[in-house]
Amino acid sequence: MDLKEISSIWSVKMIKGLIRFSGRGKGESLPGKIARKLDKKILTDLSQFTNTIIVTGTNGKTTTSNLISNVLKQGDLFVINNGEGNNLINGITQVYTEHAHQLKKLTKTKWAVIECDEATVIPLLKEVHPLMIIINNFFRDQLDRYGEIDALINKMHAAIGKSDAKLILNTDDPFVARFSDLKNEKLYFGINKDAYNFENSNMKDSLYCPSCGRKLSYEHMFYGQLGYYKCDYCGFKREQPKYEIKKIERNNKGYNFKLKTRDESSNNSDETDEENDLDYQLSLFGVYNLYNALSAISVAKELNIADKAIYDGLKNFKLNNGRMSVYQYNGCDHIVNLIKNPSGADVAIEEINHDKKDKRIVLFLNDMAADGNDVSWIWDADFEKLTQTEVSHFLCGGRRAWDMANRLKYAGIDPAKIKVIPNIKKAVDFSLEYNKKTYYLPNYTALERVNKLLMSKVKKDKGEENHS
Repeated sequence: MDLKEISSIWSVKMIKGLIRFSGRGKGESLPGKIARKLDKKILTDLSQFTNTIIVTGTNGKTTTSNLISNVLKQGDLFVINNGEGNNLINGITQVYTEHAHQLKKLTKTKWAVIECDEATVIPLLKEVHPLMIIINNFFRDQLDRYGEIDALINKMHAAIGKSDAKLILNTDDPFVARFSDLKNEKLYFGINKDAYNFENSNMKDSLYCPSCGRKLSYEHMFYGQLGYYKCDYCGFKREQPKYEIKKIERNNKGYNFKLKTRDESSNNSDETDEENDLDYQLSLFGVYNLYNALSAISVAKELNIADKAIYDGLKNFKLNNGRMSVYQYNGCDHIVNLIKNPSGADVAIEEINHDKKDKRIVLFLNDMAADGNDVSWIWDADFEKLTQTEVSHFLCGGRRAWDMANRLKYAGIDPAKIKVIPNIKKAVDFSLEYNKKTYYLPNYTALERVNKLLMSKVKKDKGEENHS
């Protein structure tokens, strides 16, 4: 190590420790920023010690990267992972720098599973040379930051096309299928049209062919623009997936599903190797998480991870990033799920609608830089669906609480059921006064605050010491 690299590594340890000691956050970004100032090549140098897998797309990046990491660890591989969702260039640099000693000293093969913000893929590929890139989906998200999806995908397409990474693509999303024309080695994953009855969704970010601009024809739709599509004019179409979920069953732990692996050596696209059909259990709710699980299986199988390790990695997986967290308080469930764009909100609402019992819903809407200052996306989300389930009260919090309340009113929610408390702590305290199952739907910057407050309340309720 040269002096710049040593100072960079130690700065990360010291600054992160100071930030956490002061209680001003987890220190998941600033230390990486300073490390890059001290050594501009630190990320490039350290990433050479790992086989890197990049996970990108709009929704599900954090869950997918954590699932892949968990499965690979079950397969006894050494893995580093930005599991907290620190997916910008500084946070990614920090993860490598924190593990610099292990990356250089361990003789076994090292793996890095890196969740990467869509726009950050472009600069990241100038410094890191991944073995695989997984692209799950694209939905409109933070338009004031990313711009329209078409512009973002075009930039990513150009950057990824210069790499020699193997692409793992969600064939059900025509936005992701745009990467099919790249020279990179590719494989596809998807869900069979008969596998599960998704709730109808009115939110579709695009239904037009990316090649010729004409309207796509759909044989079947899952949610958003995901489904079985083709262009009747230029031939653009959903590719046959190598890994496909053929049957999904919801149970009290999450989902049981059957995977079909297509034999790519066969000339018959419909011919499958039935001996490869396997059952898996995903211990997460939210049917959209099946796509995250499927991409993790696809990666693991391409790396020849044993089936038992894959099965255990999915079954034993627990989210620890505050998404789909369940807290027990006064004998009632308080469930937290992130919403940050229309499609994410729609699938979260679908999950709530599975619960037929009376409940309360608390929505938090902030407009910080990390959320996107433009909150107009709430008018594209299908909050009208909340009129289809039994909800006794709605509570709106956050910096744009009144915007959220106004949206609910126009969605057809009885105004008498809607209460507004912008202060997040006061809103959480108010919601806990009622012994009733409650769903919390915070956007990005409200998520951590809501989870901390609920965790603190639960600990006090149990008589435990409060460390949050």
